[in-house]
Amino acid sequence: MNDILKIKINDDIVSLTEQQVSRLIKNFLKANFVVQKVFKQFNLDINNIDKLQILITDLEDDRYAETDDKTLKMNKSLFNGEEFSEIFAVVFHEIWHFAKRLYEKSGSYFADSEELEAFSISIAAQISNGDSIDVIYNRIFPKIEFHYHDEQKALKVFKDLVEKAQDFLSSS
Repeated sequence: MNDILKIKINDDIVSLTEQQVSRLIKNFLKANFVVQKVFKQFNLDINNIDKLQILITDLEDDRYAETDDKTLKMNKSLFNGEEFSEIFAVVFHEIWHFAKRLYEKSGSYFADSEELEAFSISIAAQISNGDSIDVIYNRIFPKIEFHYHDEQKALKVFKDLVEKAQDFLSSS
């Protein structure tokens, strides 16, 4: 697509190519706190956003956007001088679908939210019994690492599970 797209940013209408819009959206998403929390919730690397293909096209039924685990299609009608924040209301909605589909597609044992919660509750119980993080680490981490085959990713999942367990214990 070689169309010039128009977005209103800070009261100025900016003309951009599809590639420039894609880069702008991805940079904004990766820097956004809410999006970072969504990706953390799904135990996904925020850099997965770089792999998202963003297409600006005509969509049927006056849809604003649609997303799968690879592509975000946005209706051209959003790029006729709309305020950037209006466009992002749509993008934020769609990024949830993207993250959820990536999470489900991973097929990982830890893509099952029930498994994550079960580990988290197990860690919470151990913490409440007075077990040290070192003891819990030695019990739980090998099970996590077995499923990831990547020590850094496994360590991140373990830390996230400990944090969830602590949040669980501190909530009323």
